[in-house]
Amino acid sequence: MKTIHLLLSLLASLSIAPSVQAQARLDPIPPTLSAALKLSRSHLLIFRPTRMGKDYGLDVSHLRLADGSVRTGERRFVQLVVYASKPNMTGGNDILFTSTQEITDGTSNTVVFPQFKPSATTAALPYIEQDNRVGIIAILIGLRQMGTGPVQSMALPGADTIAVEVNPGDGGLGLLLPAVQKVRAAASRL
Repeated sequence: MKTIHLLLSLLASLSIAPSVQAQARLDPIPPTLSAALKLSRSHLLIFRPTRMGKDYGLDVSHLRLADGSVRTGERRFVQLVVYASKPNMTGGNDILFTSTQEITDGTSNTVVFPQFKPSATTAALPYIEQDNRVGIIAILIGLRQMGTGPVQSMALPGADTIAVEVNPGDGGLGLLLPAVQKVRAAASRL
């Protein structure tokens, strides 16, 4: 009996410890919208601000093409951050959703982010308006970490393919959100 209990404890500690460690590295705190807009243009991609239905989903995928430029001890990430387009009481834009995915091995791979659905996201609920829509600003930020050092922003490779769509929950056609860097100046005035 003690052997089984010991084995279960060992398995539990092995399954929890790596996820806690990975969680700390894979989920860096996203910047405020104003701080993100101050990053270098090559370090982030801003998508056209939009208003989406509360039951629609924001689907984001990132196809990384192999470039072989990953250095030893370097980890690369892409962070998706969805902000409310309507400012809060202090004048900032609340973060409604964030997800960070690792893309480090220098080979081609596709990253599919978890879907953002306003009605299923607690942070988005106060921003759903009477017409059952919520205004959002979605951005992608390139990140890297050398060894155990801090996570820093880095340039997103220009050859990567990134698709961002707002899709209705009924299987109908979605709306593709284009990346627009001209939004930077307009968003900074929000």
